[in-house]
Amino acid sequence: GGVSVVTDAYGRILNRVDGFAAAQAGDPTSAQQLTVPAAAVPTLYPLVGDAFGWAMLGGLLVLVVVLVWQWRRSRQPAPSPKPVEEHALS
Repeated sequence: GGVSVVTDAYGRILNRVDGFAAAQAGDPTSAQQLTVPAAAVPTLYPLVGDAFGWAMLGGLLVLVVVLVWQWRRSRQPAPSPKPVEEHALS
């Protein structure tokens, strides 16, 4: 059961088979046979490749380092205040 859809390179539906409806109608099998044109659609990937993914991974690494650094700084004890010298009033 299930829905099976055939689309072209632009996402337009060329054929659809609803296995749930076919099963309810008493047809235990539903199949589709279709010739689909193989067309290349221009995308951004050939231009940038994996650079976007690597940039996101690098940004995540920087974020983790900054967060760990801030967390470690917040756990250090505060420096002791310097003792105040007493001045004699004359």
